[in-house]
Amino acid sequence: VVESVEFINERQKVEISVEKQDAENGSTIAGAEFGLYAKEDIKAGGKVIVKADEQLCTAVTGEDGTAIFEQNLPFGSYYIKELQAPDGFVSSDEIIEVTVSYQGQDVEVVRLKEIFKNQPTTVEFRKSDLTTGEELPGAKLEVTDQDGTVVDEWTSGTEPHIIKELEVGKEYTLTETLPADGYVTAESITFTVENTAEVQKVEMKDDVTKVEISKTDISGKELPGAKMTV
Repeated sequence: VVESVEFINERQKVEISVEKQDAENGSTIAGAEFGLYAKEDIKAGGKVIVKADEQLCTAVTGEDGTAIFEQNLPFGSYYIKELQAPDGFVSSDEIIEVTVSYQGQDVEVVRLKEIFKNQPTTVEFRKSDLTTGEELPGAKLEVTDQDGTVVDEWTSGTEPHIIKELEVGKEYTLTETLPADGYVTAESITFTVENTAEVQKVEMKDDVTKVEISKTDISGKELPGAKMTV
């Protein structure tokens, strides 16, 4: 009497995910793209199936800030790096290494999760007096993008105005829509947001209005001695 029994072993699956967070407040961010790379040669059956530094797959964070590498991954050592920062944030050169190993027969999926943090871009806007260099309150200002869409608008005060999360590499325009009383409207300033976590500064200076009063005789010659009141 011959009986046969078949045993099937399911290969333990590997799931690596990344969560993207705002470095300032910890909120999750959508739109960041990551690449997963082999840290060293990965072998199976004595053969190299993945070479060191080879990119295996990419993933983009969703609305929950999470990106999942869905490729069927073997055990081994990997590293993750950011390929594209989300809009309004500075690129990160951080590299995170992960090692995936067997975790016992009761574990169906080995799940590893890493967190990446990005600094938002920060632009400081100053409205100042051309002569004194001091902050000039009372001017109405706005920032528009390349399509003319208003990104932010405010009235200047005694402190600089801050805008965060303007997109890196994009061009914006600072416009004075109404000057402070006694000042001339300044020319608009166009600037491009740089890929840096440092505060980027844009200063618009206003000059005071000037009126020249002349007293002349009928021939146009300056006439001294007249008493005048404004």
